[in-house]
Amino acid sequence: DILDLATWTWAPGMITGTKLPRPRNAFSAGLVRLSETEARIIMGPGGTGADVPRGGEDCSSAAVFDPRIMQWLGEVEVAGEMHLGRAASSCVVGDSLVMYGGCR
Repeated sequence: DILDLATWTWAPGMITGTKLPRPRNAFSAGLVRLSETEARIIMGPGGTGADVPRGGEDCSSAAVFDPRIMQWLGEVEVAGEMHLGRAASSCVVGDSLVMYGGCR
């Protein structure tokens, strides 16, 4: 679902594409601007279980969404050792999404 910030009402999402990310919980996300007309929502890492927040396995990937075309672009495996836990915080700094904290 999508929250319309002008009217504060929820509407069914019209998300397209076949590259949906795995369901996850306890993740963090941010809107990263790539140019004046392009941006992506980056979501990660989180966990895969239904027993929030400890069930399932930790995710090491980031999911990428393009809000301009309302389409998931897929998951990207992040290089290097992941030190983040679930329920990490994040903030956008320039054209980067900085994630920190969390617990395992």
